[in-house]
Amino acid sequence: LEQIKAGNIHMALSPNQGMQGYLGFVATFMAAHPELIDPFNDYKTSGYNPMSIPFADNGFAVITKENADSFDLNKYMQGRDPS
Repeated sequence: LEQIKAGNIHMALSPNQGMQGYLGFVATFMAAHPELIDPFNDYKTSGYNPMSIPFADNGFAVITKENADSFDLNKYMQGRDPS
């Protein structure tokens, strides 16, 4: 972030880590419980798990000089209650 703020780097990409964790959890849970996807499928007979995700788009943010402070973890933690 310091390099972006100083103007040495034009921008950076930041993946949406919250969504990344959420999608990973949901995919794992649904793979373990395929009956929740469609109770009328033949997954038990065929042995095929209907839960298949070839990719997950968790989104991203473009960090620039104008919004770099929004991604500063130290500033974020200053506003949090330590208790």
